[in-house]
Amino acid sequence: TLIECDLCASWKQTGPTTYRVELRPDARWQNVSTVQSRPVTADDVVFSYLRQATPGWPNAGLLRSIATIEPVSKTTLEFTLRAPDAEFLENLADGHSKIVAPEAVEKSGDLLRGPTVGSGPWVLVENTPDRFEYLANPDYYEEGLPYLDGLTVRVIPDAATRLAAFLTGLLDVDQPSYEDLTRAVGRHSEIEWTALRTPGAGLEVALNTARPPLDSHDVRRAVLKAWDPRRYIDEVWDGQAFVSTGAATPELSWLLPKEEMAPYFADAAGAKRLLEQAALSADAVVELTVGEFGDRYVEQAQAMAADLKAVGLDASVKRVSTRVYSDDAWFGGDYQILVGAQPPVAGLNDWLTQVHHSEGKWNTTGYSTLELDGLIEAQARETDPAARKDLVRRLQHHIMGGAHRFNAATSISHWAWWPHVRGFAPNPARGENWFLTQVWLTERQDFPGRR
Repeated sequence: TLIECDLCASWKQTGPTTYRVELRPDARWQNVSTVQSRPVTADDVVFSYLRQATPGWPNAGLLRSIATIEPVSKTTLEFTLRAPDAEFLENLADGHSKIVAPEAVEKSGDLLRGPTVGSGPWVLVENTPDRFEYLANPDYYEEGLPYLDGLTVRVIPDAATRLAAFLTGLLDVDQPSYEDLTRAVGRHSEIEWTALRTPGAGLEVALNTARPPLDSHDVRRAVLKAWDPRRYIDEVWDGQAFVSTGAATPELSWLLPKEEMAPYFADAAGAKRLLEQAALSADAVVELTVGEFGDRYVEQAQAMAADLKAVGLDASVKRVSTRVYSDDAWFGGDYQILVGAQPPVAGLNDWLTQVHHSEGKWNTTGYSTLELDGLIEAQARETDPAARKDLVRRLQHHIMGGAHRFNAATSISHWAWWPHVRGFAPNPARGENWFLTQVWLTERQDFPGRR
């Protein structure tokens, strides 16, 4: 993963837990409200990160490794970490880690009522519940950026309405479902599109190792072998997903490849042998709790239950609301087998330490080992990407070997745009939106005069 510091002239790791940052001397706040285009200072950065790190705030976890952050001069600041953190710079670069002007916060005590003042390429000039209007920042310090004069983001929750707006030219870019994308390209072959794999998002399956009969490792292994995620993806998800451990890796190459995931699944004969070996009681039952995140989640849970019955397990499906799924099941641990959306996590470390470590607050499957804890802690300290990748690959095999949690349908998102949109290369990982600065428009042939 390549990380660029937008506000930095330079940065240097001066020790295992210390970083010194020099800010760009030409970085200035937008000429909005009381801020009036003054330079961005080290005090502004310290103020912003200390504010974000407020205990209990939504994005405080991104900065949990910071012990102190201090201004050294107007343009220099120093971070000291509690321990070496392989994702420290990635967390600073996360789209949810924002540098804000203290004057904007002081005006009303928060940022909810504005003014919205940044130092980036876009100036927010209007926002309503269904529309955000931006103009290019004329004083932005990256010469020539953004390419566009302005940007309008429309919020259209209804998929059919959104597709109609795209097809009639009211939208230049859309993020449609695969079905809507297929429909659109079928009508207009000139539409350009791309598919993006999204590690750390999708349909998650969890097995509660504290609930009989899933407290037996052989039974859990048999359950996984009874399932065929590739078939579910083809039949339920139109082929638009992939099987993974659920790890929110910085690069796709860090995930286990499909040939290394395959042996854990789709082996009905092996599942039956393991169940015979486990010598289950005649009244053993398994219940799949599925969250109401959409018809496909329920359809997949039903297919999984049918496959468990096919190998001799008495399985049923229990449908619950998303609130019950989140509060009672995902966080509360009230389930045998859980099927639903994977909650968003702030990167790989967050997923590993909170979901898979023995002390993780979201480790509701109850599975942990000293070896897995050691691998999680080692990768969190490892700053060499190649060495960290090896550790992450090893711990993923350990997780799969425990047969307790994986993503049966990891998300693939789709973007579509008309040919007059040039330079569009979406990369929305971690809330990133920098790719929008390098987009431009040409004349649209079927809409004369529209640019």
